[in-house]
Amino acid sequence: MIETAIVVVVVACCSFYWLGRLAPSAVRPVWQSLSRALASVGAPAPMQRAVAGRLGARSGGCGACKGCDKGGGCH
Repeated sequence: MIETAIVVVVVACCSFYWLGRLAPSAVRPVWQSLSRALASVGAPAPMQRAVAGRLGARSGGCGACKGCDKGGGCH
């Protein structure tokens, strides 16, 4: 039973990660909700900045990758 729960959590996290890489606009509402929730409970500032950074991710190129070169292209 616990093994199933662990597998479900890992698969959900991986799915969320890849959905965020391939279609950042699809997960933006989740990040916005998390940002509001963290602000309402008074979460630490570094945690709030990390979520704000995910909200500012651009959707373009190859799924808002972080390895874009200086010329505006990806990799």
